[in-house]
Amino acid sequence: MRTGSSFLGEIFAQRRDFFYLFEPGKYLADHIESQNLSRRVLITRYLQLIEDVYRCDFSNSKVLTDGLSNETTLGKKRFAPALLRSNGCRRKGNELKRGKLVCDQPFPVSEITNACKSRPHVGIKAIRIPDLNLLLHLMRRSKTNLKVIHLVRDPRGWWYRDYGYMQKTGYQRACCTMSPI
Repeated sequence: MRTGSSFLGEIFAQRRDFFYLFEPGKYLADHIESQNLSRRVLITRYLQLIEDVYRCDFSNSKVLTDGLSNETTLGKKRFAPALLRSNGCRRKGNELKRGKLVCDQPFPVSEITNACKSRPHVGIKAIRIPDLNLLLHLMRRSKTNLKVIHLVRDPRGWWYRDYGYMQKTGYQRACCTMSPI
């Protein structure tokens, strides 16, 4: 049974009253890394990006909007499913559901803003936040009304998998028979 953050994100993404973004920090992290900037710069800009997304203000989020524009239709479905239901995407050919979905390139910032503002809820899957305390100032602002769902992975699955691997490969026996130097 799936119960992780991607599963929860899929539930949000399917709701028509949600503007959901899957890891918007991915585009920012790629950009910061290409510029050889520090992790501190990444965290500062990422927190600003989160605040901008929750305010549906994409005017200062060129890295995000360009990243979303460059995604394939399948990528948009994963990273920003609400955009596929906006005016920036339309069916080409047959107007039935079988028609191919075509999205504007680049995706207009106004369409992203409208898709966000037309929904009462905004959700983000974010894994690049090293400390939840960094979100406190956003949570305390009355205009943002930010709620955090913090999922913690149960490590037993990894442990059992790795333990089984050690048993099958003899890795454990090799480690135990090494002599100290």
